[in-house]
Amino acid sequence: EVRNLATALVKEWRGMYRAETGQGSTSSGPNPAILSRRCKTLSMDLEDCAYGKHQRTKHYIEVVNCLCGLLRLDESACKGLLDGNLLPKELVGRAGDHIIRREEKMNPKLKRIKV
Repeated sequence: EVRNLATALVKEWRGMYRAETGQGSTSSGPNPAILSRRCKTLSMDLEDCAYGKHQRTKHYIEVVNCLCGLLRLDESACKGLLDGNLLPKELVGRAGDHIIRREEKMNPKLKRIKV
């Protein structure tokens, strides 16, 4: 009886693991639970990179807004992040560069100071 209960428990754990990792699934798309976790992790990584590079509130807010715009408009950036081909640090750098170019266009006399 104990052996049967242990076997049933192991089968249940295997099923839960496969459902969570998407293994053995016949569906063509990614598992929603895995995708949700991946998105949460990426959002924390993006926020951490943005804050690590731009700690002043004004700059941080500008970078976050620019990141949101990039993610809305650039489907390849979203796919790259989810696939692991684009690092959050690279996307934050792209957003920072975009903000600098925009500021330089608005005020051509503004010179960029490297920190």
